[in-house]
Amino acid sequence: MYKTITKKHGNIGVDIDVQNEIKALVMVSGHKFIRGYMRDLIDEQVKHLSAGEYEDYRTFLRRIEEQEKKNKDKKKNK
Repeated sequence: MYKTITKKHGNIGVDIDVQNEIKALVMVSGHKFIRGYMRDLIDEQVKHLSAGEYEDYRTFLRRIEEQEKKNKDKKKNK
């Protein structure tokens, strides 16, 4: 469940694999504003987030992913 932190980035020890997963999620998002904002956040600001802020950020990304999945499922069921 938890990833081993092998490569640390910034003050919260963001695993490079987690960072790449976030980037992949952002890139598949159809929301251009969100995609651009998240890319900037990942590349420039993630190393400055506190642990609580990072968890909020991850929660936000999970919500986007869940919403996209629901939208995809609705389209399939029509």
